Amino acid sequence: MYVSFVTRERPSSNLRPIVHYCEKNCLAIGETTTYNVGNWHCWIHHIYIRGLEPGMKYNYKLGFIEPDNVTIRHLYSNEHWTFQ
Repeated sequence: MYVSFVTRERPSSNLRPIVHYCEKNCLAIGETTTYNVGNWHCWIHHIYIRGLEPGMKYNYKLGFIEPDNVTIRHLYSNEHWTFQ
């Protein structure tokens, strides 16, 4: 499954987008591209999540991770953010 989200700015050029999900603290790391149309510029973040169980409901958080793949920055969440 792919998760994508858009931001007007990228927090830092060395940060990579993440999805933090599942009770075992699963983490999927993605890539970022830019989007330019007219006067509209944004950053599009794409993350591919592997190994999901069919019919299982997952709560998730979106954010960014440092190049060390350990330090998580800018983690966003809402109790209604789920996928199945």
